[in-house]
Amino acid sequence: MKPVPARVAVGVLLLSSLCALLIRPVAAGKASDEHGKQEALLHAPTDSASVVAGQKSYVKFCVPCHGVSGHGDGPAGAALKPRPRDFTSAKNLKSGNDGELFDVIQNGGASKKLSPMMPAWGGSLNKTQIWQVVAYLKGFPARDSLAKAHAAN
Repeated sequence: MKPVPARVAVGVLLLSSLCALLIRPVAAGKASDEHGKQEALLHAPTDSASVVAGQKSYVKFCVPCHGVSGHGDGPAGAALKPRPRDFTSAKNLKSGNDGELFDVIQNGGASKKLSPMMPAWGGSLNKTQIWQVVAYLKGFPARDSLAKAHAAN
């Protein structure tokens, strides 16, 4: 094998270094964008427009079982065993993150080894709408506390 001339070796080294410098930030940006997308999947939106939109979907799809006030006391929920989830206590949400709530709404309770009586709403609600419902659900404990405080006065 013939030795590689020094000029060629230096040229290849410079070219590969330049490519690494130019390509790496792009790849890193894509990776962080992907991570950002995955992270967003674990958090419901917090803006008021999303919460209001979530309320509209909640009223249409969830009130029959979970009730207007989120206590699990809707008219259809009274006949269910187990009773629908009471959203007014944060401990009753029983999820590690918003993504778990999303999954239960989209795929139904049985998908997470919860009540099979909780239907899958993924065929009726798109992903944005499900995230909006999650945003609305997360506000129940605070709304319930405020309602109790106002009732006490």
